[in-house]
Amino acid sequence: MRAELDAAYFHLYGIERADVDLVLNSFRAFKNKQPAVFQDTKDEIIRVYEAMAAGRPFTPTPSPRPRPRARVTLRAPAR
Repeated sequence: MRAELDAAYFHLYGIERADVDLVLNSFRAFKNKQPAVFQDTKDEIIRVYEAMAAGRPFTPTPSPRPRPRARVTLRAPAR
């Protein structure tokens, strides 16, 4: 869903395809820390952007489900 929103915002703001690469590549921290995830995310955004530009339907790629977090029980301090 995030790629669809990002692609839609690029269109709403009138950002051209060549500039989409420029904007996405400006996220250097994400690009440097998780290059594979960054490239997959970028590819998906561009895929959806181009489908929207051509007026074609696109099939959203499901995002991975978040891992369950450990539950934390808060207790009142003993008196």
